[in-house]
Amino acid sequence: MRSYPSFFSTGFALLITASTSLHADTELITNGAFDSDKAPWVMDALGGAKATFTVDRDTDGKASAHINVATADPVAYHVQLFQSDLDLKAGQTYHFSFRAKASQNVTIGLNMMAAHAPWSNLWKQDVSLTSDWQTYAFDVTPSASAPNARVTFTRLASQAGDYWFDSVSVTTK
Repeated sequence: MRSYPSFFSTGFALLITASTSLHADTELITNGAFDSDKAPWVMDALGGAKATFTVDRDTDGKASAHINVATADPVAYHVQLFQSDLDLKAGQTYHFSFRAKASQNVTIGLNMMAAHAPWSNLWKQDVSLTSDWQTYAFDVTPSASAPNARVTFTRLASQAGDYWFDSVSVTTK
């Protein structure tokens, strides 16, 4: 005798499929590979800092953000690279990852913060860059919600030199 699945078991399988697709990771970063040039990324060079922001391409055509700090500044956050318009929620965990290197060993800051005064930090972390590409990854749970937040590579004005960033990603978990 032939057996057929009941309506309940078929409906249950569809429910599981629909439920899983609703919880897929969502990418919050636009142009994290810098394949579409710079936008919507912004570089600030304030005070006495002198810096440029270009997109470099290696011999295979792979793009990366390149920050050249020609003149350092005693206020280290006077050079920073960031992307705004992120909607971050308190209690939600995000996976933040990127690749980076620098022309010399240096410690920079990372943060997720409100993209407006009073510039409240939601999360921050120091990372040490070397002259070799490295992948960095963090699970981040912001301390507060911010519908207009930004992810920032900061304290780039601490010393003159070159910084490269690529494969920047912030996803929900």
